[in-house]
Formats: sequence, structure tokens, C-alpha cells
Amino acid sequence: MEYASGLPERMDIGYAIAERSTEDAVQYLRDLARGMADGETMDLRVPDFDHTVAIYANHSGGAEQHALAGGRFKSIWNRTKLVRALDACGFGVTGPASGTSWTEDGEIRVRARKYARPTP
Repeated sequence: MEYASGLPERMDIGYAIAERSTEDAVQYLRDLARGMADGETMDLRVPDFDHTVAIYANHSGGAEQHALAGGRFKSIWNRTKLVRALDACGFGVTGPASGTSWTEDGEIRVRARKYARPTP
């Protein structure tokens, strides 16, 4: 199903924000919000920085690789930062992208809905 905007009912933007600097990620989210109709949803994933810190604290190894994914990721995210950024850009988190948990395999996976308000 598609919405009036021509976008799919639910977009999966994957790691699109983690692959940008925080500033660029926020702009990307604002641009998405401008192109979406009220009520449209998207799923997204970011590496969970708090999980990475726990790996580091437990001396489990692999923390740096997990955090940076070999240079793929340009910004770090935890649940608080992600929710605040989405809210500032016109999205409300409606829950986990799938299942009942926000985090899975060291990732934060959420579903967000575009607010019925002007996009900042």
C-alpha cells in the first residue's frame, strides 16, 4: 500500500542516519519528514552505543569495531539521543520495529510515525 505522497506505507531506512554525522542525520530526518504525509511510518536501526560501552566495560573485545563498523558509521546513538532527534524532526516513536524489544543484537530498532504538525 502507498500513501498519497507516493511513499510506501512503511519505509525502512535501515542505518541511513548512523552512516551520517549527527548534524547530517538530523537534516536527513527533517527532509524525510517534509516528504511524508502525517501518519506515515518508517523503521530504522542504529548501533546501540550503550551496548558498545557495555562490551568495552566487560573487556569482551570488539567494542571499537562494533561502534564504527569499519568506518561505515559516522555518528553514535543511544535510545535517548535517537528519540530526541526523531521528536525534533517531527516523528514520534511508536515502539520497536519488530517484536517487543527495542534492542536486538546490539542495535536499536524502532518504528516512528510522522507527527501531524509542521516539520521544523
